[in-house]
Amino acid sequence: MDAEKTVPAETSPRPPTRKGSLLTAARSVSKGIVWLAGLGAAIATIIGWTQLAAAAANPYRVEYQALDRLGTGLDVAHFNAVLGSPAASMHIPGRGGEDYVERIYLQRDHIVSTVSDENDVSVQYTVLSCAPGFRPEIITPGGSVVQLNTAPLERADSSGRAPEAVHVHTHGTASTPLHVTDVMIRAGDAQSRYRGYGYGASDFCTDRVLELDAFSGPAEGLAPPSAEFRRTSPANFYVEAGDGWFLDEETMLWVVPADEKIPSGYLAEIVRG
Repeated sequence: MDAEKTVPAETSPRPPTRKGSLLTAARSVSKGIVWLAGLGAAIATIIGWTQLAAAAANPYRVEYQALDRLGTGLDVAHFNAVLGSPAASMHIPGRGGEDYVERIYLQRDHIVSTVSDENDVSVQYTVLSCAPGFRPEIITPGGSVVQLNTAPLERADSSGRAPEAVHVHTHGTASTPLHVTDVMIRAGDAQSRYRGYGYGASDFCTDRVLELDAFSGPAEGLAPPSAEFRRTSPANFYVEAGDGWFLDEETMLWVVPADEKIPSGYLAEIVRG
């Protein structure tokens, strides 16, 4: 007879030890941590790409947000907190003997200037663009929008209203900029806090020299060269007047600073360079 084959007895699987269970759990946790870390890195990369794309699409986003926080009726400390310390400041006399201070803030591709009263409250505020791509949308006291470096002067204000007056300032000296300004009617209600505004085009930030005749009056009275300039040139500055402050022949002289008020090298290296 053939010898009986011995069949090994079936053995039950050994129950996992406590140590083995802990090792398995640790491996699972480790894999989970690695996966979450990878997911976090991927999300961070996507966020970074998104931020870079947003910055590329709107390189002046931070500057535009800063301008949204500015206007007349604010004190000097607020402007300094938003823009930093002014690059220049000088006292200017008022009509009634008041003492006003003009402050100039040099920013990337634009200049902000203010005129403040004896209480350090801004009564005039100006944004001057020094780069064609700098195109802030500024909400006026009347609720309309003026966007710089976009539509020509005669269509720069979304309200579509005709200006109360147009001022053309000529070069009094070699360092005085020429600018053409549309001054809007002062909104006489509490909603606008009785503030007026204007906008215009200046050759301050450019190498061009405009040759236009001095003028102050309704747009219909402009000489043909000035009228053509207004039809074809976009606004590159915005000015706002506080309650009790009027935009006229005298105060408009402070809208755009003269060259001697700007620290040496700024226009050459940053604006005109």
